[in-house]
Amino acid sequence: MSTAPATRTAAEPEGVALDPSAPTGPYRVLAALARPTIRILFRPSVRGLNRIPARGGFVLCSNQLSNMDGFALAHPLYPRQVQWMGKAGLFRRPIASTLRRLGIFPVRRGEGDIWAVRTAAELARQGHPVGIFPEGTRREKGFRKNRSSRPHTGAARVAIAAGVPLVPAAILGTERLTLLRRWRVVFGAPLPLDDLEPGDRRAPREATRRLMAAIAVLEEELRTEAERTRRRLHPRLRLDVSFGDLFFAAGACVGARREAREARLLRSWGDPQGVVCLSVRSAFDLLLTALSLAPGDEVAFSAVTHPDMVRIAEAHGLRALPVDLDPETLAPRADMLERAITSRTRLIVVAHLFGGRAELAPLVDVARRHGQLVVEDCAQCLRGPQERGHELADVSLFSFGAIKTATALGGALARVDDRHLAERMRARQERWPVQPRQEYALRVLKFVGLRVLGHPRVYWLFSRSLAAAGRDLDSVVNGAVRGFPGPELLRQIRRRPSAPLLALLARRLRRFDAARLEARARAGRLLGAALPPGVVRPGRTALDSTHWVFPVVTSDRAELIAALRRAGFDAAAATSSIASVSPPCDRPDLRPEEADRTLAGVVFLPAYPELGDRELARLASAVAKAVDAER
Repeated sequence: MSTAPATRTAAEPEGVALDPSAPTGPYRVLAALARPTIRILFRPSVRGLNRIPARGGFVLCSNQLSNMDGFALAHPLYPRQVQWMGKAGLFRRPIASTLRRLGIFPVRRGEGDIWAVRTAAELARQGHPVGIFPEGTRREKGFRKNRSSRPHTGAARVAIAAGVPLVPAAILGTERLTLLRRWRVVFGAPLPLDDLEPGDRRAPREATRRLMAAIAVLEEELRTEAERTRRRLHPRLRLDVSFGDLFFAAGACVGARREAREARLLRSWGDPQGVVCLSVRSAFDLLLTALSLAPGDEVAFSAVTHPDMVRIAEAHGLRALPVDLDPETLAPRADMLERAITSRTRLIVVAHLFGGRAELAPLVDVARRHGQLVVEDCAQCLRGPQERGHELADVSLFSFGAIKTATALGGALARVDDRHLAERMRARQERWPVQPRQEYALRVLKFVGLRVLGHPRVYWLFSRSLAAAGRDLDSVVNGAVRGFPGPELLRQIRRRPSAPLLALLARRLRRFDAARLEARARAGRLLGAALPPGVVRPGRTALDSTHWVFPVVTSDRAELIAALRRAGFDAAAATSSIASVSPPCDRPDLRPEEADRTLAGVVFLPAYPELGDRELARLASAVAKAVDAER
């Protein structure tokens, strides 16, 4: 607890109690309320209490992670009462008198407040423990921090002036209180300061250097201890949907109607002649039907794409031609496209992979020379509610499937430049049945459960339960988010989106969370910068990457995944969303070697903003250690 009772200042030394650190009435009341709550919610783990001086004053200093750190330090010291400095800005009516009665005295941050130092020194001389955070501010505040923390010499000056011990401590777990992490506190031995002269101006700096070094050692002890007892597992992917969105969808399952919803949705998207579909696969099926291609015609695909896209083309009697990728950008290579296409190639499907974008211009140049349609699959790279794809593409497809950006648990939007082609697609879709709202309601309910699993402690417990039952975590997770399981793909995709799906899709576009998208892109950049140069990152130079997923390639996928799970991160190798495209039997020259090599060693790392900078750095360190071990 970061509060303390009223104390006598340097100007009022008379009448000091025999035990100055004994708690007063207000402090006892506050402790009676706070201590049971702390024990239940945060389960404090404390070491080093025997290092605290049994009697007399001392200066207690630790790192600072949150506004609750004072409670974390004071809780194990009770019934001794710690005196605290407080920001001068807090001392305003009507709470100023209450703060003083609780033993908090004001300090003006950054001004070298001589009065506060003298008061603290006098309190320490009288036998009070005095708590000071030498960094002066929390280390992290949200995704960005406006001012960096740096150690100040005030604590050392107080200890030297009062001639009392300077006691280091460290705290872990008080950051991000909503995660209910265990509070870990360790107290260090008092620092030796006998060799420092009180009158020497260099003494406070030297004492502060020793203090921060001791705190750093204690912090590392806590982190090592936490790693050994970790009961958290960060999920491989964070669903981009809130409980509010899911509750809205549940309500829409009862009251939403389809009348004119598609037209309103397309107008809000900015393309009234677009097509709203159940999925990107539905849109692709409609496109192939509307084009009326002959059996034996060819479709050139990015060599890595969703396997169902190839299945749909083959169901239309078409041949799939893989176009191998540039591993640096994950874009299909124009020279490979030239080699792959024939006089029967009718369209090119370019998949923008893992949140990055492929450069379309060289591919479009090839397609235009041969009279081919260019389709871009933007399922993994949505960047905003008004985005309608590259101007050079003839058709652009956007997905709002289960694990996509701004998910609506399904749904897709298609921009089609050719108005007549779009009309034929819409006319064909009108013959399809509507997705039953009961089916969508069950999907909403399932994703409420998956959203709960996003908590690291719950996900850890889920993974342990699966292991105890002999179930594979990868297969269970991948199966839970798969949109169209089973062999009857065409029957499942040839349906129109239900009214509640359309309602949630409109809401997600209307309330598109651009800040989270930027935070996700930043998390990916931070992780990429923290990884050692030897880690292979496919697509690291892709255009405008938002890091929908974060792939790395390793020679031993199983070992890397196991190492990361031991460190508390669920990484994955298998996914139902991508696969390499096999060439036709009569075109073995098209075997996509780069694509096959990449997918054979790819591991997807969790790199979402909710991890926080510290966990991203720890993830990068775990990857580096595992890669070094491979060598």
